Amino acid sequence: MGILGEFIEKSKGMNIHGVKVYKDGEYVEEYFPNGDFPVNQYSIAKSVASAAAGFAVDEGLFSLEDNMMDFFRDYDYKKSDYLEMVKIKHLLTMSYGVSESLLMMGQREALMDIDWVTYSLNQTIDREPGEKFYYSNIPPYLLGVIIARASGSTLLDYVDKRLFSKIGIDKPEWETDPKGYTFASSGLMLSTADIMKFGILYLNDGMWDGKQLLRKDWIRQSMSKQIKVKDITASKEVGNEENNNENAGNEEGSLSYGYLFWENFDGSFSADGKDGQHVLILRDKNAVVAINSNTEQDVKALFFETVYKGL
Repeated sequence: MGILGEFIEKSKGMNIHGVKVYKDGEYVEEYFPNGDFPVNQYSIAKSVASAAAGFAVDEGLFSLEDNMMDFFRDYDYKKSDYLEMVKIKHLLTMSYGVSESLLMMGQREALMDIDWVTYSLNQTIDREPGEKFYYSNIPPYLLGVIIARASGSTLLDYVDKRLFSKIGIDKPEWETDPKGYTFASSGLMLSTADIMKFGILYLNDGMWDGKQLLRKDWIRQSMSKQIKVKDITASKEVGNEENNNENAGNEEGSLSYGYLFWENFDGSFSADGKDGQHVLILRDKNAVVAINSNTEQDVKALFFETVYKGL
């Protein structure tokens, strides 16, 4: 029985699509009951948007201290002191000050307003930005729009040129809003092999085939404690797209949030989707684990229970 043996046995009924394990520079085991194929990565898209922000900062398109509204002066919005205080860094840390989870999956389907940017900018900010974490799809979405407007490119094309094409990922499908902006918070279609490559890039501090694609300091900042997620007994879902509150975390024991990455109980960080999509970057093990599934059960907790110690 390989390193995934107990995980495979205990995950029966969880609708696991695929698992890949990479350690010490090589693939050591994989499990694909029905082959590998692209699926919606849900909130892993946010972590990809975090990488896009790193490229944008490096290219001088903006800084983390830039005010969000400087990119949206041509929109109609309710002026407020708090809105003017929102910085790019607050979008990356889910701390822009709106205490409501918005643009979640069911909400997008029901939303009558076709201008999601105006809709987002007109939500009431009820606390000072940076004060508290509150999970929502609006901050990464607006971040993606800012990257698109600052670069003159769609977010998908921007990421494809700098990331996907460089690490061997075919240009994927990615959800767009009614106006054509890439929806940075969700809807990115990638396979298990694809998300594994993303994880390896982060494990290797932005190096790929001897080239520095993304700055090491950006990756280290992204996967470090940027804002505290309350000590919680969380709902099962990290960023559950239906039920979120300011106490929500990725899994039981989540302690903090980076730049659109989650901290795990062991101090590692991961990119996580709502239906059992995970990219775990395990520096203490010099390993990456990529999981694709379609389940409401806690796949990541099962990984830590059955695989982590044996890596």
